[in-house]
Amino acid sequence: MEFNLDSLSNERLEILTRIHAHLCGDGNLCFYKTSEKDRINRASISYFNTNIDLINSFRTDMNNLFGVKMTYIPKLTRVSVQSLRIARVLSKLGEYGARDWRIPRIIKMLIEILD
Repeated sequence: MEFNLDSLSNERLEILTRIHAHLCGDGNLCFYKTSEKDRINRASISYFNTNIDLINSFRTDMNNLFGVKMTYIPKLTRVSVQSLRIARVLSKLGEYGARDWRIPRIIKMLIEILD
């Protein structure tokens, strides 16, 4: 499924906003090279939290927006998924480094609409 961030409904933008906030606070998104025969690049999206309600909220949002079931690893208190497709969409919102993240224009526009 192709994502055009500018044409998402307000409901889907709200989900995307929550996902972005989770990743900025307690998550990561990384692209990396692989030596696998069928792939050159991979991407991993992970969310870390000890609060199971927040983990379940993130999992539900990822499933509702991207149709993906995330793997929950209780010992590591994280959920993760490997997906170039999802990572490319999320990376359009900006960097997820601790000092680099910003509120994207698309989310600022949603806030103005909802006010």
